[in-house]
Amino acid sequence: MSSAFIGRIYRNTNENTDSKSGAARDEFQVFANGGIFILLIILSNFLDESTYYLAAFASIAISTADTWSSEIGMGFRGKTIDIVRWKKVQSGLSGGISFGGTLAGLAGAMTIAGVYLLVFTSTDISSFLLITGVGFTGMLVDSILGSLVQVKFFNEKNAVWSDKNVIYTGKASAMKGIIWMTNDMVNLLSNVITIVGLLALITFSK
Repeated sequence: MSSAFIGRIYRNTNENTDSKSGAARDEFQVFANGGIFILLIILSNFLDESTYYLAAFASIAISTADTWSSEIGMGFRGKTIDIVRWKKVQSGLSGGISFGGTLAGLAGAMTIAGVYLLVFTSTDISSFLLITGVGFTGMLVDSILGSLVQVKFFNEKNAVWSDKNVIYTGKASAMKGIIWMTNDMVNLLSNVITIVGLLALITFSK
């Protein structure tokens, strides 16, 4: 809800990204960002309830951090750097990070961690820090995958890379990444990787 609200505030029209800023979320985007949360809530009925509730909120923290980072980062239009290659890229391109967007992502993760404390009327600062840390880490994993494997297209006439196959003037003339690895797929994969890592850490630390 917060991500959709922020998208409507900024209503970014950046042609480099496939972000649905201010637009309705389609079914797969909703699943990519909330499906793991639902699965973890279901599993909490059969497995360790407290662990899976914590992981569920961490999953939403990842999605919130990523979306706040993208939407607010594009809104501020600051300098954007590829997280892997550390070279300047167009604002809105997957794999790119900016100072404003990174801070916004951290704020998004902290917000969900705060909601967790409110829901469970808890004052456990360790849970707050864990959810915040996992949310922020998941956002970084999303950016790394966005840089390394997400499909991108190049338009020679405008010398512009984009997450979409149509940019400014017709179809792109070059491509890199995996053709089916869209932004929604990267969102889902980064969430799965980070949450599996969290559950493994909790399991082996007991």
